[in-house]
Amino acid sequence: MAMVTQQTSNKAMAKALTDVQQSMIAGAGLSGPMGRNKLFLPLMVQMTSVGEETGNLDNTLTTVADSYEVEADDKTKSMIALIVPAMTIILGLIVGFIALSLVSAMYSIYGQLG
Repeated sequence: MAMVTQQTSNKAMAKALTDVQQSMIAGAGLSGPMGRNKLFLPLMVQMTSVGEETGNLDNTLTTVADSYEVEADDKTKSMIALIVPAMTIILGLIVGFIALSLVSAMYSIYGQLG
């Protein structure tokens, strides 16, 4: 638990993990201290509790991690799906503005010449 706490750059999560670690050292399980902190999602706390009760905590935590990884990937893909069209429109507007400026300058020069 101390290694995980040192690896995170999120101060709130580091404090939450430290609190959970101290509670575990005092004899509490893992799911109880996690449930008292709002940073841990209810599904994660429930799955941890089930893993503790069944003695299958390692597989349960792996399942939770895989589930959250898939969820994060899905959210990333949907965010990219929203950003790509917006960036295409912005880039099109920039290119259109540059093209309009060039054409306008060319017509102005041609108008002065003849």
